[in-house]
Amino acid sequence: MVMRANGGIQQLPGNGTALGRLKFEAMNRFDVYLHDTPLKSLFKRDARFDSHGCVRVENPRELGALLLGESVEGIDRAIAPGSTSRRMLPKSVPAFLVYQTAFVDSFGAIGFAPDVYGRDEAIWRHLQRTTQVPVAQRDPSVERKG
Repeated sequence: MVMRANGGIQQLPGNGTALGRLKFEAMNRFDVYLHDTPLKSLFKRDARFDSHGCVRVENPRELGALLLGESVEGIDRAIAPGSTSRRMLPKSVPAFLVYQTAFVDSFGAIGFAPDVYGRDEAIWRHLQRTTQVPVAQRDPSVERKG
């Protein structure tokens, strides 16, 4: 890790870094990106929600080849020197991340997953039916004419 001139911290490229050998940057307001990882064993775990906000990619070379329209061998040659290089995609690719704790499984039954990010309670509060107060009772300064 090195301190940048703007006060930020940057992880330098190299073997064993947390980002692995490939990083897929995207323009988004959350500064979330996809990246490789040296910890391939994480993909074998059932609970795979360990994250610092970004998304680990299990097969980054294959994804890179698909996005750039070239072979996996070409990706391997490009990253072999071990230095940072940037390549723009030939065309924009939309990516959507969806967080669901309730879903329909492959048998058509509803399934539930743990709410590891603690978002369900706030959503549930907004879904609860509330009793609506009549308009005349909301604002006592409004008088009925008639």
